[in-house]
Amino acid sequence: LGGGSPPAVSSSSGSGRRGPSGQALKGPEQRTTAIEAPQAESENVLSTPAIEVENVRKVYDAIAEHWNHTRYKAWPKVDEFLKGLQPGSLVADLGCGNGKNIPAVQEALSFSVPSDASEPLARIAAETFGASAFVADCLHTPLRGGIFDAAISIA
Repeated sequence: LGGGSPPAVSSSSGSGRRGPSGQALKGPEQRTTAIEAPQAESENVLSTPAIEVENVRKVYDAIAEHWNHTRYKAWPKVDEFLKGLQPGSLVADLGCGNGKNIPAVQEALSFSVPSDASEPLARIAAETFGASAFVADCLHTPLRGGIFDAAISIA
């Protein structure tokens, strides 16, 4: 009932350290260092940070044509989810990128409403799949709540 040392943990890696799922951890122990985070620009959690607007979006706009050729189909779990929808479902695809999920929605006999913050990517989605894609920040869409059967936002 107390007083003793904790039981020894043996592992093949020799460190005795275990990850969240119990697997033996390999390599040196990693240390974290606290950094000072900048103050929030807005109290509104739905406000896109300026650093994202100024940098991330510019990158996506610049690489849209190349990126389009590296993303060509829905991920298996996304495809499975979309195929499980009732035919005729209305699906909001927020951050649709080049529209790679639109064919899976169409194969499920459903309707995609795709949007992306990058105009070049939204244009590619519209031109490639004949969808009515539009440009919008997924935090600020002009979409009315309560009318969609599903919404996806896939990185």
